[in-house]
Amino acid sequence: MFSEKLNYLMMITSTTNTELANALSIDQSVISRFKLGKREPGKNSDYFTNIAKFFSHKIFKLNMQYKFSSFMNAGNENKLTNSIYEWLKNNKNNNNMFFNPVYNTAYFYGNKGKQDAVILFLENLENKFNETLYLYSDENMNWMLDEPFSKKWSSLLTSVLKNGNKIKIIHSLSRDYSELINAVFKWLPLYLTGNIEPYYIPKLRDSINRRTIFICSNQAITSSSVENNTDNMLNLYTTEPQLLFAIKEEFNNYLNIANPLLNIQYNPSFEHENDLSEHITGTITVNNITVKIYIKEYSEFFIIKDDTVVLSTTEPSLVKAFIEYYKSNFNNRF
Repeated sequence: MFSEKLNYLMMITSTTNTELANALSIDQSVISRFKLGKREPGKNSDYFTNIAKFFSHKIFKLNMQYKFSSFMNAGNENKLTNSIYEWLKNNKNNNNMFFNPVYNTAYFYGNKGKQDAVILFLENLENKFNETLYLYSDENMNWMLDEPFSKKWSSLLTSVLKNGNKIKIIHSLSRDYSELINAVFKWLPLYLTGNIEPYYIPKLRDSINRRTIFICSNQAITSSSVENNTDNMLNLYTTEPQLLFAIKEEFNNYLNIANPLLNIQYNPSFEHENDLSEHITGTITVNNITVKIYIKEYSEFFIIKDDTVVLSTTEPSLVKAFIEYYKSNFNNRF
């Protein structure tokens, strides 16, 4: 099918919906429908030609023609363009001429590579429902905080959650205060959707070996790094079932030693609100969402949104991080 072939080409060349849509001068939603099989180019459409030219050029630019030489004529860019064109238009099962891709693994490098892998991962989830995403990372977070990527991944993740998908995320409490607070507030708008279960590992891992896992039912990203050194690190993206099974088992091993990080309540009774009124520290706006912050007796903090959502924790490392944050941002009022 056209959708399977397009998905294969995009995965093997690390092409995002945005990149291909821009190259074809069309809306990203058209690419999404192509990938999902909800729409195909017309028989005489220029899409086949333009898509073939785009991927042939990119494949040669990345020196990846060897991956196609077994089932296409990849002698030069023009020959590969013609082969991809014929392959995309041919819906017959001709295994002697055309490779039928099902599973594969792609490699991304460094922080930019991780960003590209995450965008690919989330774009493939954008139109799926009732999935659970399992996320863990104690690697350097700089890849996530860069603009405009942070807006892009936040928007995609919000879209994924709006479709009823869930997230189980394990946070690392070994980060310094600024990283920890940034992680909480970067995720705050997503926590407020009610579709996230956050955990933490109380026994700190060593500070040398770092790990990232993103996985759902049919795809995964993994990476490893040493201390905070993420330049040129390998980020592996895969859809291969055996690899997915092994990666999910690894995530479960982390989850088995994790505890819930935040207690999340929706439409609470607020019997404790009068007690908290003496402990308010201020308000914070994150992505146009304003929340009240309370710290109670240096041992518990509450984040309250419009009297309808309460996030709270007694985890000492997190409470300490918030107190340090407000000391530096509210003129040492504590």
